[in-house]
Amino acid sequence: TSVFLFREFIFDGGYYPKGGMQKFPDALLERFQEYGGTALLLSPVEKIILTKTGRVSAVKVKLSGRIPIEIETKSIVANCDPFQLYNKLLGGQSYSNGFLSQLEARSVTPSAFMVHLGVNRDISQQAKYHCNIWSYRRGDIDEYYKGVIEGQVEHGKDSFLFCSIPSFHDPDLLEKGHHSIQLIIAAPYHGRDRWGLDKEKLSGDVINRLEQFIPGITEAVEVRQIATPPTLIKYTSNHKGAIYGWASIPSQ
Repeated sequence: TSVFLFREFIFDGGYYPKGGMQKFPDALLERFQEYGGTALLLSPVEKIILTKTGRVSAVKVKLSGRIPIEIETKSIVANCDPFQLYNKLLGGQSYSNGFLSQLEARSVTPSAFMVHLGVNRDISQQAKYHCNIWSYRRGDIDEYYKGVIEGQVEHGKDSFLFCSIPSFHDPDLLEKGHHSIQLIIAAPYHGRDRWGLDKEKLSGDVINRLEQFIPGITEAVEVRQIATPPTLIKYTSNHKGAIYGWASIPSQ
């Protein structure tokens, strides 16, 4: 996986879809519907219903997030986190406790803390780089991720930062003179109560790291939205808000 990433982003420079990342799922949905598929948006699946012999019989869905319905079916493609599939959707209907223990023993990748910024002035002259930035000035990136896995959150201007500015890649995303910025750091999973206390302070710290690459950016921020690991769970259902699912390690 890393070889492909390295080849694409280092040697080939990387690409950005015109109109933003949302264009990818939009295109998939359009083709799915062309082939006769029906998509229920904002309608979460709550349960997979099995027969006494363990075969699929129906899916329980909350239509538009409000109306519970059952859809009869003989087969399912579950494109979701395995923890969600076995713990929530199947709910213990089709496997032994030993299997659950094996599943729980698996490691997931870290989660992420994200800050999305809307900037009300042209920063193209101040920005030192017009490309995605990975920065860790403290040196050992393995030690950084080890700390995250152990539950630590680093602070400081020289700590880790990933920065992407989509409006540099696609100027038509926003009106002239405005920019969108995405900042990401790796983060351990903590619940909403913990992040509710920490997220404002940490978002300021993360924005301060960006000052190294875009001096004066703090004063130009008009919109700021924060996403914590529980936010990632809300939108992806990934176990512990993992950004890359299960850890890509030899034992798994």
